[in-house]
Amino acid sequence: MEKARSLRIGTLGYVQETQGFTMYLQGFRSGYNVATKDTCDLFAGEENDYPLLAWTENWCRTHSSSRFSDAVVALSVERFPKRQKVCAK
Repeated sequence: MEKARSLRIGTLGYVQETQGFTMYLQGFRSGYNVATKDTCDLFAGEENDYPLLAWTENWCRTHSSSRFSDAVVALSVERFPKRQKVCAK
């Protein structure tokens, strides 16, 4: 993430550096939304992935022996009460 930020958020270099993490987050989001009752969007209100990546990065810093997937699960637990429950029709 430090390398990605040094390339500046929004640049092609930033996107390339964070692509794997972003795809993991989006795949988790999609699967969670489909599999969890009363959930339309677990990460509702996030127009881009930077806040989610920043949250997981901070979590990983304080839990350095854990995996990125553990951070994503922790993020989902934290965001669950704020999720969008109903999809707009």
